[in-house]
Parts: sequence; C-alpha cells; structure tokens
Amino acid sequence: MINKQERTEEVARYYEAITNTNSEYVKYWFENIYGHWDYWIVVLLTISPWIIWFLVRNKQSQGRLLMAGLLMMLFASSLDFLGVVSGRWFYTTDVIPTLPSFLPWDVSIFPVLIMLFIQFKPELNPWLKALVFSLFNSFVGEPFMKWLGLYVSVITASEMYHQ
Repeated sequence: MINKQERTEEVARYYEAITNTNSEYVKYWFENIYGHWDYWIVVLLTISPWIIWFLVRNKQSQGRLLMAGLLMMLFASSLDFLGVVSGRWFYTTDVIPTLPSFLPWDVSIFPVLIMLFIQFKPELNPWLKALVFSLFNSFVGEPFMKWLGLYVSVITASEMYHQ
C-alpha cells in the first residue's frame, strides 16, 4: 500500500502524460484535420440535424422533445466516451479536438432522430422504435461512417469475446 503523497505523485504523472498527449493531438488536429473536407462533413453532420429539427418541430411538444433529446445525448456521449477511452474505437475527424466523443452522433444525429421519432410516430410501440433506430444506426449509420473514414473500430466483437 502506498502512502498518499506517493499516490498523488503517481496520479500526477499519468495526468501529465494525458495532458502532453492531448497537446500533441490538438497540434496535429490544427495541422491535418481542421479545414479538411472531412472536417466540414462532420461540421455539417453536427449542425444540419438541428436545423431540420428546428424547422419541423412541434412547438407545443418542444420541451418534452428536448428532454428526450438531452437524455439521448447523455446516454450516447457516455457510452461513446467509454468506447473511445477503452480503445474499442476512435474517430479520425473531430469538430472539437479535446472531446473524445463524436459530436455529430452524440449531440446531433442520435438525439434529433429520437425527437423526430417521438414527434412523428407517437403511437408506434417504443420497442419497435428502438429496434428500428438500432438497426438503422448499426447497418446504415456505422457502415456509412466507416466508408467515409470517420469511424474506426479497433476491436471486433469476436476478438472481444475470445481474448
């Protein structure tokens, strides 16, 4: 068992390494990602769903829909963060280089799709909505992001279970 001072020094070394790596990545981001064609696609994917939602939203249900969207943002960002920091996947282009999560999915596409689903298909079974949402994102969204080169899966499910 180490004492408090030693533990503080060890933890400080880890945070220093993280800070140095982040600084290097931000420099790389400004030199190689910012302003590149895929950066602008990611910016468009981050902003355009909200513009669409703003134009078609039901103003009477706006508060309820935004709460559902916020909950989706929290879930998506948390799970995405865990996947990135555990080394399961990473993104080659970020809107903001210091956030490990992918903003277009976590704070734009996922929550807006959920809000639109709730608004336009309120009578549809929630389990069916969840199934359609999951299938769409798994078999359309993720492969599309891989095809664009924005998403890289580091470890496959079979590798994960056979370690």
